[in-house]
Amino acid sequence: MNIIIVVALSMESFSYFNKRIEQVREVGNKEVPVLASKTIQEQIERASDDSSTTCTNFSQNEVYLGVDTSCSQNQDIRTTLFFLDIKLPQKTQVNNMYLRLTAADTDNSPLNLKISAFNSKDALSANRNQIISQNNNFVRWKLINWIYQQDTTSPDLVPLLQTIVDKDNWEAGDSIIIYIEPDEVNKIYVNKRAFAYERDPERAARLVINYEDNNEASPSVVIEQVQPTPYNRNQTQQYSQPRRQTVQQIPQSQLDPAAQKEIKQLKGARDVSLSIIWLLYSNALIIIGVVKKYKPIRLSAIAFFAITILKVFLVDSSNLSQGYRIIAFTTLGVILLTVSYVYQKHRQQIEELLLSD
Repeated sequence: MNIIIVVALSMESFSYFNKRIEQVREVGNKEVPVLASKTIQEQIERASDDSSTTCTNFSQNEVYLGVDTSCSQNQDIRTTLFFLDIKLPQKTQVNNMYLRLTAADTDNSPLNLKISAFNSKDALSANRNQIISQNNNFVRWKLINWIYQQDTTSPDLVPLLQTIVDKDNWEAGDSIIIYIEPDEVNKIYVNKRAFAYERDPERAARLVINYEDNNEASPSVVIEQVQPTPYNRNQTQQYSQPRRQTVQQIPQSQLDPAAQKEIKQLKGARDVSLSIIWLLYSNALIIIGVVKKYKPIRLSAIAFFAITILKVFLVDSSNLSQGYRIIAFTTLGVILLTVSYVYQKHRQQIEELLLSD
């Protein structure tokens, strides 16, 4: 009979708090403004916008990466990619950006590169070597698998682009220049070839950018998820998409922060209320067992009490902040040590009390 009462009280408490949680969720589950995530893809649009320079008169229909070993002295290949009309608002949050190239040969030799990026206004106002030597903002790119006609993507270039759009002189529609050159750290004397605009415009270098549009008031989800690879990943996708893509905007709902906080508090109160009911029940059982001098009741009360204590520290304390959780588990350790000490000191009396019929 006693256990039925405890179960009934527990279910009533659980039901009450769940009902309150649903009420709060209904009130707080309103559409709130969320920045719209968009993805754009910019591709080289002119033959003059991708080039590689070294001592050798390279073919203009390919972009070269690495070191030119045919020079009298090995010479670094300097590659320049010019991306026009980047319509990013000033100081917008950039989620990810990467460069995608299509291999024009097959070469699995490792190659270490260094990528830097500049606003065309800054790049054209000074000579190339000067701005590169004064720039410490770059991303390292380790190329390994390089297979003919397959795509390879760079690491995430967000640090480069975010620095550019955060400057006061950035305006939507400005152009970005990407510089690629060998990394002086662990330099490897090989080179690889990629498709240039003149050889195949659809396979020319492409810049993919995902950003938060500050001008959009409606919530959005990303339909085409764009993720940069840590180094490079081969893909077989052919360039059949348009050069610029925008992520579709669709409404979504989101709980407001006040409702989220109240729901968390209600869940914590629900768990604590169950613990209180169970602790009261186990204490009542201990008293009944001692008064009635009935061993099974006393043992079941001790077991129920132990389960409740574990629930308090393993479940209820999970709603606490990290600092309070540390305090809670420290307290549990102190309680267990105290119980162990008392048991060892008064072992005979405790066993007689609990085990005697």
